[in-house]
Amino acid sequence: MAKLIVKFAVEDVNRWRSVFDQWDTARSVAGLTNVQVFRAEDRHNEVLVLSDVADPAKARAMLGSAELREAMQRAGVEGPPEIHIAE
Repeated sequence: MAKLIVKFAVEDVNRWRSVFDQWDTARSVAGLTNVQVFRAEDRHNEVLVLSDVADPAKARAMLGSAELREAMQRAGVEGPPEIHIAE
């Protein structure tokens, strides 16, 4: 099973988390499971999201969607995220 690794900075972690939690169903539809969220120990506005990926094509479609870009902007994500899908 593939793994999704996403790293980015946010303006406010609580604001970001509230938007992130609203995307639970969309993540499931995209085949993302076992989603885990971490914060950097020394940079509290840096977030790392790890998850299992059942279908990399579905995951890429969600990650490239206009809806996700809008949600990230609303959540206060600073700059483009680093996104990796590893097999």
